[in-house]
Amino acid sequence: LHVVLSETENQGMFEHETGEPEFAWTRKLYYREMIARFAHHRGVVWNLGEENGPHKRDEPRGEGVGRRTTDAQRKAWGAYLKQIDPWDRPVVVHTYPGMYDPVYEPLLGSESVDGPSLQMGNVK
Repeated sequence: LHVVLSETENQGMFEHETGEPEFAWTRKLYYREMIARFAHHRGVVWNLGEENGPHKRDEPRGEGVGRRTTDAQRKAWGAYLKQIDPWDRPVVVHTYPGMYDPVYEPLLGSESVDGPSLQMGNVK
């Protein structure tokens, strides 16, 4: 099971709605519930979010509110998943095509994220 824990349109909404900039209590509760319900299955992979990272709508008009995430958030979220998952399932991150370096480079060597989740289109 490849469990994608958020979508690009809502990846930062827990923090936006609670006013907690790094890690909302509601996200912690959500992660605990997902692990309680699904982590016992074999081969589970936790994906922090589809198209994680900066969003193309990160303009001053506020259209991107709740959509962007930071390196610190990804590290904290991955560390929390690893802390509460008794089966130590892998944690991965997906991002936009062309955003690999800005999202993945800061995670290199991090113990909280195990790898990338790549969505490939035309690979010619």
